[in-house]
Amino acid sequence: MVEMNMPMNMTMNMIMQMTFYNDHNFKLYFDSWHVDDDTKYAGAIVALFLASMGLEFLHFLLKLANFYQKKTPRTVQNMIYFNLGYGCLYFLWVSLAYLLMLAIMTYSTGVFCAITTGITFGHILFRMIEPSTPLKNESLSQELVDKNPCH
Repeated sequence: MVEMNMPMNMTMNMIMQMTFYNDHNFKLYFDSWHVDDDTKYAGAIVALFLASMGLEFLHFLLKLANFYQKKTPRTVQNMIYFNLGYGCLYFLWVSLAYLLMLAIMTYSTGVFCAITTGITFGHILFRMIEPSTPLKNESLSQELVDKNPCH
């Protein structure tokens, strides 16, 4: 057990930002990543915008993997490779999502706008090129129509 000899009147003051602000002076992830001028701020905004679009790209890849996994034969080897690859991709997606959440917690208005705009643009972009999964089994669709008492 460690004892600390501190005077009784000593208090620890920690100030934590809890509102959005427009200052270009904050730390991003590490003490050494200190954004303190306009050039670093612009670089951080662009990097976070691209990272948030990358988050949506990883989400697109996860959907694409599910789409193509349904078309491949279900062998043990295919399932092992698919689950290992999918697990690694999911790990990257979750890790990047948490890193972006930590960046938003700096409460910088520019950081918040860059991340939310990047996620939105990424979603729109990758939604446009997402493979569609139409119902190709006509007998199944006809069965669904036959079961519906309205038709």
